[in-house]
Amino acid sequence: MKTFILLIFIVISSSCGGKKPISDPMLGSTEPLFTMVNMRFDENRNSISSIGYQKFRLLSVCTPVILNAVFQRSFEFTLKDTGRRIHYDLNKRTQLPVQAHLNRLIGPQCPATESLSENDQQGIKEGKALNGMTREGVLIAVGYPPEHRTGNLDNTTWTYWNSTFGSFALRFDNNGLVTGENVAPPTKVAAKTVYTLVNLHANKRGEIESIGYQKLGMLPICTPVEIVEMDSDEIEFINKDNGINYVFSLHDTNQVSIAKHRERIFGENCIDQSAMSEIDKTGIEQGKAMVGMTKEGVVAALGYPPEHETPSIRGNKWVYWIGRVDKFVVSFKNDLVVSIKD
Repeated sequence: MKTFILLIFIVISSSCGGKKPISDPMLGSTEPLFTMVNMRFDENRNSISSIGYQKFRLLSVCTPVILNAVFQRSFEFTLKDTGRRIHYDLNKRTQLPVQAHLNRLIGPQCPATESLSENDQQGIKEGKALNGMTREGVLIAVGYPPEHRTGNLDNTTWTYWNSTFGSFALRFDNNGLVTGENVAPPTKVAAKTVYTLVNLHANKRGEIESIGYQKLGMLPICTPVEIVEMDSDEIEFINKDNGINYVFSLHDTNQVSIAKHRERIFGENCIDQSAMSEIDKTGIEQGKAMVGMTKEGVVAALGYPPEHETPSIRGNKWVYWIGRVDKFVVSFKNDLVVSIKD
């Protein structure tokens, strides 16, 4: 049965996953390639999101690059001058296919900017949208606005993101020039150090879903973090130990508010493990459920079970997901684990 399930998972991953290679004319090209717009990349992860978060480091237009690989949901390229390898990922909200993004971001020649206005050229140099810039200048200066909020470039308002939750809007007048009536980004959460109250599981891009896939990398309990921003769907926070950004987001199956998630996975003080049993401490350290653990210990070790299959933690069967198709059940008797079964 496990072999059969694994085969299903492989088929699903191959047909739907973002790491299936696809061909592109620019792959293996002997002709030089260049970035067609300014882009922003996360230096910690060498990555660019299709959302185009403006807070990250500027990768200037006309930077010479080599295209390494193209996948269904991403592509990878190398900066010729430094050898840095960067991957560009389509956000789950992104609606255009990867090759549409690739073709407007990387090309065989730099865009001609000499005929653009001084405002346009200054904005492109600074990587900013300035008053009086044209649509063409803005596209080169700050990239394309994410299409899930700006579906048509003829719109008079384009929405961009500074970070996961800090959006701002550019407005164009009747002459197609940026006006001074731009919407300021929302107020950030006041900086304050808190601690993770459970082990969290993140992918390589620092994304954590409320469903809590156990196969992903573990961000340990009691990690000091700073919550930067949050809205009704996501929480952005920084690991104070290493400065890496994480985003906790609600899975499609989620039934609990983001505020409730914040309350139960972040706290002003670490969980006191001194009174816990040795089996609880071991399970928490290893991020596993073990026979003999308490419910409190399992929550700390694995996080809260997804509520669409475990509506109440007062029950005696908690269902967790390893990946997208495989799961396991933790069974309790008298509030102690008696079995862990696939």
